[in-house]
Amino acid sequence: MRQIYPRGSTRLLMNKDTETEIDNNEQTPTKNDEPDTYSWEELQADPELSQLERNAATQRRNSMLLPQRISKAAGVLAWGFVIVGFILNTLGYAYIADPSGGIGIGTLNERDFQRELVRSSRTVEKLDTTPNSIGYGVQNK
Repeated sequence: MRQIYPRGSTRLLMNKDTETEIDNNEQTPTKNDEPDTYSWEELQADPELSQLERNAATQRRNSMLLPQRISKAAGVLAWGFVIVGFILNTLGYAYIADPSGGIGIGTLNERDFQRELVRSSRTVEKLDTTPNSIGYGVQNK
């Protein structure tokens, strides 16, 4: 079976006992020196060959575009997260930190309560570590 090569590609052809390099754009083989490849017209005329060529091109394209697909999926996921956040906010809900780890959906009051707890724990930590606070460095007797 002959191999499929795209137009304009350089390839090695086996002519009897020698290897010669032929550029598709410069030299076209004659009837006696016909290469072991299909022309574009032959590919388009035969539906099976056309399908094989389309599948080969798709596989090459998919392997090259995988990083682009991953980054596009990450961007779509991030925008989806933001849009869902806006919708939740208009309905009176918000993303909240889940006690078991991760993120969940709760009411705006729950979110405000969690923020208040975080603020109060930060102020307590600040008061305990400042040297001017009452009781810092004093040992109970």
